Amino acid sequence: MAVSLGIDGDISVSSGTQLEHLFDTGGVGGYQFTLTTDAPAFGGTAFAATPPVSASQFVGIPSWSVSFQGRFPKAAPQTGYEGNVTHSTITPLHLKGWSLNMGYAVVNTTEMAASAPAWNTFAAGLLTWGGTFDAGVSDTTDVVLPSAIAAAAATLKLTEEGATDNEFTGNIIANQSALSVNVESSDTNRIPYNFAGSGDLTVVGSSNVLPAGAVARADAGTVVFTVGGSKTHTGSCFLSQLSITCNLGQPIAVSGQLQGTGALTLA
Repeated sequence: MAVSLGIDGDISVSSGTQLEHLFDTGGVGGYQFTLTTDAPAFGGTAFAATPPVSASQFVGIPSWSVSFQGRFPKAAPQTGYEGNVTHSTITPLHLKGWSLNMGYAVVNTTEMAASAPAWNTFAAGLLTWGGTFDAGVSDTTDVVLPSAIAAAAATLKLTEEGATDNEFTGNIIANQSALSVNVESSDTNRIPYNFAGSGDLTVVGSSNVLPAGAVARADAGTVVFTVGGSKTHTGSCFLSQLSITCNLGQPIAVSGQLQGTGALTLA
């Protein structure tokens, strides 16, 4: 009986448009996952003629989820030096990085039945998205503060692909900035922005992290999580959270959360 090592793990997808693209076609090279199962315990102690000494418990309906981390692209990971941000109102200068965070509302769809459900089921609800970008301050161009700026078109470039770059586009509201000027700093003067997305988030580039076009409602697919080279955990799940970080000098990082729906089968 040999000890199980992380190098023997794997994530493989047999169905599901988003997930198949994320881990196969889109080519995010996963290197870590954590599978969490949750079977809630409820207090079951009741009044009795003889007062109980210890509490009793009973179990509720279990659910499961998976967090993951990966690098982009899968075949040949690279740092974020090709990244860029454009905005129709703000002109981000001297960029050093950006991040994009998206998440679907997770809706519990488990129903009452004559037999107790073996697992909770879930579906994806409304998508929200936002992020950050880290700009520098120019000695000839005024900075733009986020007050009273309406939603405006922006593009987050991930990698250079020639005719059609890998990009994310949509209308954003720059809702926070933090101008930093420090005599003793070893960095240039910076003005990082936080932003909130408004409306659709669109993916450009066939080799991007997600399928090209407006990001759709998350669809469930069958995913196999391998442990120790041969032990598998198989179930249907959907993407509930996704974060992409594109920083100069750092690997393009992709992380997220998958929400399991229905049974998780071990083999």
